[in-house]
Amino acid sequence: MIQLTDETVVDLERLAQKKYWNRQSTDPRANMLLTLVQFNVFQAFFHNSKSLSFTKDWLEYDADSAFSKADGKFNQAAPPTLQPIALQCRILHHPWLDLLPFPALRDNVLRIYDVWQGEDELCGAVIGFYSPPGPRSGPWDPRGWGVTEGFWKSTDGCCPVAKT
Repeated sequence: MIQLTDETVVDLERLAQKKYWNRQSTDPRANMLLTLVQFNVFQAFFHNSKSLSFTKDWLEYDADSAFSKADGKFNQAAPPTLQPIALQCRILHHPWLDLLPFPALRDNVLRIYDVWQGEDELCGAVIGFYSPPGPRSGPWDPRGWGVTEGFWKSTDGCCPVAKT
């Protein structure tokens, strides 16, 4: 179980900024791309969770999405790509899916959620496929995400992301 304090989240955000700027450097010692890729996923998830007014409870392994609960409320001002789709409000699921800015991917996963055994594998694949947002996009914007060709093929191109 992960316990994060507000101070830890601030520290993680500072580290992400430092790694991003170090990556822009020509110093070969500054290239932390592997850890940066994984860290950027969490940074995007934290940002998107704030946009949806989620608490840190979404980090718990056995957490349930607030969207799928009778009292599920969300930030109406959240970006359109993060607004819940109908299935998110009807099917009990883990909140990490709510943080993906791809409504079509969320819809496809939730359609087979009750019989599918691959959620942990998908979560692991997501951790490895994030590309830092471009200069005009943010973590809520699908144009700022990219996937490897292997991931693209495994999902039959179900979400509009750039192959990297």
